Amino acid sequence: MSLTVLVIAISLIAILASRPQINNVTVSSPLLGNQAPNISGLSLFSNKSISLNSFKGKYVVINFFASWCSPCHVEEPELVAFNFEHYSQKNVAMLGITFDDTASNATGFLRSNGATWPAIEDRSGSIAISYGVSEPPETFLISPEGIVLAKLIGPVTQKGLDSLISKSASKN
Repeated sequence: MSLTVLVIAISLIAILASRPQINNVTVSSPLLGNQAPNISGLSLFSNKSISLNSFKGKYVVINFFASWCSPCHVEEPELVAFNFEHYSQKNVAMLGITFDDTASNATGFLRSNGATWPAIEDRSGSIAISYGVSEPPETFLISPEGIVLAKLIGPVTQKGLDSLISKSASKN
């Protein structure tokens, strides 16, 4: 019995120690303080046209992701919780952008994690290039006026995104 408990404890420690950290790393970008590059495309879920301009008046969290990306799997529950928290408030919108992924794999990934926000397939990579994205996950916070407020690399958290929005709102 004690050997079984020891094996389980060692396994749990190994899993937690090897898990990617979520630490909301903000980085510099030439986009900061400037108008966000336009984004438009067809939603993976509804096949309806979506554009960044349709979210004017709201904070927009743009998340570049891929179904094959391990850190994306780590952050997705945080994004789902963040979206759920803000859904009824109508002050924040989420927009997913695929990164080097197929529409079917990306859609499956989002659905399996409970994501309900619109996502666009960036088949040519042109959206990623315009935002300077090199690998997923990368996340941008856009102001209600369409200005890039923050660029984050690696997995993000609900709390970290809330903090960025609070700081921005307190400046206005």
